Amino acid sequence: FDWRGLNTGLYDADFTDTGGALLQKFQVRASTSTGGIGPFSPDWTDNITGINSASYADLWPLTSDLWDALTDSATNYISLRVFDNAGSSFTLADAFRVLKDTTPALITDGQLGDDNWRPAAGTLYNVDFADSGSRVSSAAYAAWTQAAKGGSQSLGWTQLFTSTGLLTYTTDWSVDFNNAAQGFNYVTIRAWDKAGNLTELVDAFYLKKDTAAPTITDLQDGDTTWYRLNPGNVFNVDFADSGIGLSSAAYEAWTGPGKTGTNVAASSQIFSGEPVASYLSNWGPTDAAFTLLAAGTNYISVTAWDALAQSSAAMDLFYILKDTVPPSAITSLSAVTPSAAADEGDLNVYWNAPGDDDLTGSASYYMIRYHTDAISDENFDAVSVFVSTLVPKAAGQAEGVIITGLTPSVTYYAAVKAVDKAGNTGA
Repeated sequence: FDWRGLNTGLYDADFTDTGGALLQKFQVRASTSTGGIGPFSPDWTDNITGINSASYADLWPLTSDLWDALTDSATNYISLRVFDNAGSSFTLADAFRVLKDTTPALITDGQLGDDNWRPAAGTLYNVDFADSGSRVSSAAYAAWTQAAKGGSQSLGWTQLFTSTGLLTYTTDWSVDFNNAAQGFNYVTIRAWDKAGNLTELVDAFYLKKDTAAPTITDLQDGDTTWYRLNPGNVFNVDFADSGIGLSSAAYEAWTGPGKTGTNVAASSQIFSGEPVASYLSNWGPTDAAFTLLAAGTNYISVTAWDALAQSSAAMDLFYILKDTVPPSAITSLSAVTPSAAADEGDLNVYWNAPGDDDLTGSASYYMIRYHTDAISDENFDAVSVFVSTLVPKAAGQAEGVIITGLTPSVTYYAAVKAVDKAGNTGA
């Protein structure tokens, strides 16, 4: 009563002859109908010959030719006919039956790949099973990271169902999403029928899994340059997403670390658009956003999103140092000629330090100019430069330099401007 996919059966039908002529042979014929009614496949065909014994009680198989002639995916009712050496015969209709099925179950792929990136389980897939012979007994699936069972196996063989025999199985089913690999999972399916026939469908469909947020790579170690103007796209923080792709990124600026102090620039866009695998271009604040930055240190935090709205954030990746306040004008400038003959040709120039931001702090350096004509803002950069290594003092303290090598008895004019760390120049 077992379905057979191979000719492995041994049959228990015994034969005897009491007339003394001894058994000669027995034949087999088969039909898919009972009662010895045709059509027959095969019709009477020798199975065992040359017996020459009064009895035959061994278990016996069908010859390969008989097996091949049986109707596939069907019940074959076996009739037997035995002969003795005198030519007498006896026929037994429907002695037993052979359930033959050498045709594997059919897998019907109604799932042409799942082109949607999936962030969570719950998707059902349309792959059906059928077997008109012995019926479907079970099915299973496995997955690999590349097509044609390439790459690594991301899901081991997992049973879909078992049954005592189904003509069809058409219920949509899901895969083990939680244990699937990030990225592509190419699903291969196997089905068995009750006769033990196996069929396999490689790459029936694929699952595109993306539960990972974008990555943010900080290549910017903080920028110690002070800026009085927007530096533009000079900051190096990269973004990538190995799944559906990046959709956008934005930054915000705070006056204190860890998003403390004042949020001076809220969610300013770095890029947006169709999903991309990576964004590697340097970027920076717009002119409008730079205007919003506070004087001093601005701590920059970044958020990136993929096209599934999954996000990752990184805090205090770098900082922008802003200083748009120039030193105050030097109003206490004076110049005198030393009285000693040995100092003839020298000019002593004095002033009080103006500070950095207006009247506070210290400037970074001084620009000192001199000329035989009066010096103004218009010609300041064109007149003679006095090179000085003078380090500016705190606001209000006395400063001075001696300009040497001048022509005696000639009138000279001197001018001094303070420059801060951001390049802002005092009046």
